[in-house]
Amino acid sequence: MGKLEGMSALVVGGGRGLGRATAIVFAKEGADVVVAARTKLEIDGVAEKIKCLGRKTAAVKTDATDAAQVQNMVKKTLDIMGKIDILVNCQGDWLIKPTVETTEEE
Repeated sequence: MGKLEGMSALVVGGGRGLGRATAIVFAKEGADVVVAARTKLEIDGVAEKIKCLGRKTAAVKTDATDAAQVQNMVKKTLDIMGKIDILVNCQGDWLIKPTVETTEEE
């Protein structure tokens, strides 16, 4: 049994790099994983790899800079998984500012 057995994760920016690696490690540790990013082809590939590991998964095309798309991503994740135990954001941009002072537009 993996360390994350029975848990569900949402990895934003999970199509490549650190996000992709994180999503795959979570699946290897027993978590079901929803992978979200702007590039559908990339997240489809990651979801396929997770599926091959025997985990429940979905690829949800999302631009995390769009509040409506983020709300849709969360809704789809809850519809598919029933819960979100782990949330990882690996999608980002360069902005040096405290998070609590960051506006939605930023």
